[in-house]
Amino acid sequence: MGTIYDIYNEQINCLKNEFGENTSSPISSIEDLGNEDKCKKLIFNILKVFRKEYLSSSVNIKQLRTDRITHVVSCFFMGRWLYQTFFKDVLDDNYFQRLNMKGENPDKDFDFLWALTCLYHDAGYAYENGNKCMLPDFSLISEEHRSEYVPVIYSLANIKCYEILRRENHAKLDHGIYGALELRKDLNGFLTKDLPPGRTPMKAYECAVWSIMCHNIWFIEPKSACENCYKAKGLHEFILQNAREDVNICDFPLFYLLSLADNLEPSKTLPDYNNWECIEFLPSNHSLTIQKNNKLDESEKIDVYIKSIQDLDNWLISINPRKEETKCETPQEIVLTSI
Repeated sequence: MGTIYDIYNEQINCLKNEFGENTSSPISSIEDLGNEDKCKKLIFNILKVFRKEYLSSSVNIKQLRTDRITHVVSCFFMGRWLYQTFFKDVLDDNYFQRLNMKGENPDKDFDFLWALTCLYHDAGYAYENGNKCMLPDFSLISEEHRSEYVPVIYSLANIKCYEILRRENHAKLDHGIYGALELRKDLNGFLTKDLPPGRTPMKAYECAVWSIMCHNIWFIEPKSACENCYKAKGLHEFILQNAREDVNICDFPLFYLLSLADNLEPSKTLPDYNNWECIEFLPSNHSLTIQKNNKLDESEKIDVYIKSIQDLDNWLISINPRKEETKCETPQEIVLTSI
């Protein structure tokens, strides 16, 4: 396919055309990703396309650092590329209809669902970084809306236990949980305004909320420093080597995509865009080979990026990047191979 730099150039150019002339993209080059004002404007314009511009004032965008804003927008582009390259062919024909979306144009339905999920997934950093102090309000979250969106391990009970662990043992609020609660609260006052009664895509909203809420819940290695804390909070299932359910594309496509795009997005570990020309993405069927090329200048930073991808094997269980040659027998996973 090409380098990461090529992929982002392609996605930036595509966005200019796909969202129409009335809502232009202020991002015209990869370098614009480092411009906080342009990234914030892009977020507002994307929400405006889906008539959700009221959310731009509710999201904790103003409290986020520039590098976090860059990550959110970069993650949005990476997710669109993954959808076009892999997910589009894997999703069943009725996926968006089952989420109470129109289903007439899957690409547009995806853009809406992905925009809502991606642009909110780090909004909770305003809480995690200590800018706000509050106890979580789970009153709008229901266990009955969980099972079909994320694996059963992410029960509401486990999520609440993990939130307590982060707050009491690490003195931090979890940005995934608090971002999801913010989204659910912000949507609550507008659920009946977007569509006539009975046509509000409530399932799509819940899918976004639950995917965000679970995306930062960490698995840990046995005998690690946190093991006793996890056991004390009843989080045995999040200790590796315990039985758990696979996270796969077919059953949990949005959660899988967010987890994958959040890690493949390069700005967090490679803030120098020149390094994006040093890594090639080579997709084939349901596999993605990630390799360094001869333009490599800062090998240590590239290795950090590769390591972050390999660490996906610890919790996005269907991904196994450590095998140099792996054949994917079913379309339930994207096999990552790093060279």
